Amino acid sequence: MEKIKFITDSASDIPAELAQKYNIQVLPIPITIDGKGYLERQDFTPSQFYQMVLDAESIPTTSHIPHTRYAEVYRHAALDGYTHVINITINAKGSNMYNAAVMGIDLFREDEPELAENLKITVIDSQSYTYTYGYAVVQGRVGGALLLGLHAANEQPAADAQRLQHSFGRFKMLPCQNFCRGHHGRLETS
Repeated sequence: MEKIKFITDSASDIPAELAQKYNIQVLPIPITIDGKGYLERQDFTPSQFYQMVLDAESIPTTSHIPHTRYAEVYRHAALDGYTHVINITINAKGSNMYNAAVMGIDLFREDEPELAENLKITVIDSQSYTYTYGYAVVQGRVGGALLLGLHAANEQPAADAQRLQHSFGRFKMLPCQNFCRGHHGRLETS
């Protein structure tokens, strides 16, 4: 029997309640604000983060989740009996998250070849940002195998998961011009 684990990063902005309800593992993105390191969603709430940004002396920076962390997550998925992992990352054109997730597969396979043998991992570049892809992750998890087209036992979740990637462009988000323009004045409006 197939058991599918959905993973994404905290840039997906999936509400904590939905992530918990649908068992979506949301990995925290490292963020540095005024020289101090934090993990998104672990060290502050979204409201606290926005206040921290407004109070910051410099623009916060982010980093990708390390490939070693991805390898660890894949290992735990295998130990927990999952047969498939679908990991959907923030846009690869703006982040190294996708590459780190793929490197994590290689490290996991190298370190745990017997566990890796029984776990199919698919990493998808969402080609988008924020809840634009978070929504698709939630819908993929809610619909489970049916949404991914796993109607027959011999179909491959990895191939069907790629279809999910095409849906990301269909969701549009309106930018929050007031916040973006806000404290650091980075957004020009006409």
